[in-house]
Amino acid sequence: MAVALAVGVFACANDPTAGTPQDFARQLTGRWAEQVGVPGSSLVMDLTVQDTVVTGTGTYSIEADGSGTLVVEDVISGTNALLVITFDSGDNAHFNGAIAPPHVLSGAFWEGPPPVDPIVVSFHKILL
Repeated sequence: MAVALAVGVFACANDPTAGTPQDFARQLTGRWAEQVGVPGSSLVMDLTVQDTVVTGTGTYSIEADGSGTLVVEDVISGTNALLVITFDSGDNAHFNGAIAPPHVLSGAFWEGPPPVDPIVVSFHKILL
């Protein structure tokens, strides 16, 4: 299930603008929409953070391949988000990224268990 469609280069470094892990947790909480260049494709996550535990729900759609729901779980480590995304099909994807100003979450995304060549994805925070 190829949901992540962005391509680029990303270094998984801690973002100095995120400040403390508590600042990062506050910034990570909210709605995030993947920056996708393919019409009809999307991935949106509503995340909450309690201490270092990240949980959330969301939706996805894949051009000409359907749509559905997803669940997000895992942790933050310093100022990095380490996420496991479980799709309603039962497939899993993983994301490891950091927040870059203003309101962009970028990092490595891969499907299945490692080692898999990740691709780079970016999410924009939707300010409500």
